[in-house]
Amino acid sequence: MKKLICLLLLLFLYLPAVFALDYTVIYMEGFPYVRGTGGSEDDLFVGETVRTGDTVITESGDSVELESGAFRLKVSENSVFTIIEKEQNGQSGNVLACFLGKFVFSVNKFTGNEPDLITNSAVCGVRGTSVAILAGVDGTSLIIVEEGLVEVQAEGDIVALGMGEGVEVETGSGPGEKFTALESEIDFSAWNQDRMDTMLTDPVRSAMNIEQRMIGYITQIQAIYPLYLEKKALLDEYRDVMSSMKENGEDTSSYYQENVIELEKETTFLILNIRYYALSALSLRRYVLGRMYLILKSMYITDLVNPVYLEFLEIRQNILDVYEKEVVESFIVQADI
Repeated sequence: MKKLICLLLLLFLYLPAVFALDYTVIYMEGFPYVRGTGGSEDDLFVGETVRTGDTVITESGDSVELESGAFRLKVSENSVFTIIEKEQNGQSGNVLACFLGKFVFSVNKFTGNEPDLITNSAVCGVRGTSVAILAGVDGTSLIIVEEGLVEVQAEGDIVALGMGEGVEVETGSGPGEKFTALESEIDFSAWNQDRMDTMLTDPVRSAMNIEQRMIGYITQIQAIYPLYLEKKALLDEYRDVMSSMKENGEDTSSYYQENVIELEKETTFLILNIRYYALSALSLRRYVLGRMYLILKSMYITDLVNPVYLEFLEIRQNILDVYEKEVVESFIVQADI
């Protein structure tokens, strides 16, 4: 927990250097709500602002449409949608995450600065004007491009989709084969039920896929954190020098511009990326593994010693153990949970 406190303090200290887009609710149906960064849950209303770190949650019959400049998106029923901040190519920006359900992202004017779209299993780089993202109950994703181009990346593999093309990505696996499809031709409920049936048929394989993805998130954190510590130590050294300069009545403005300001920016970006992977791991655990456990527990309620169920429980516990040790203890706070 001490690690995270230090990270967040530094992030808030240099937050003015971070730029992110807010989204305004322009239309809604039903009773969707938003979970804020502090953990509070509030009903959504037309005209309200959804900010970075907020999670929009819809249930049966709900939907929400959001807009920010040239970007518009629609979150369908039974969905979990989050705006996360992440460093990309030396700049900070929004990443739009669909961890469960469906949302459609569209651009009314191409800007060249479209946000990445992510799910539990894939990262989508948008170079187009309309793409539908479906996130299944088992973590599998379905990406369909209505117009433009989208690069789908998963487990180190990339596939490029053009207009009218789609691809399915299982959790912990690379993208599958491209196919021809339009978003209007896909029945999300039927597709999601198919993913449910696949999970119930082989829950062990589904759990192993989730384990692979969780390990991927943790590996990313472990790769970034030592670099953050290195940058932070150097930043502390420069601050000590500036403190000494001030005590001696020296002007620190030139020293700050030459040595400190860029290092502050780099350190802040490293914090953003650590938090991005930690929150992605949290969502995988909460919205996929957690739901999977409840479904299977109900399914095997009269046969709790079934070998398949016991093997699933073993893998699940392994995931939880490594998640608690490598993510929760250091990079997650109570408000996140």
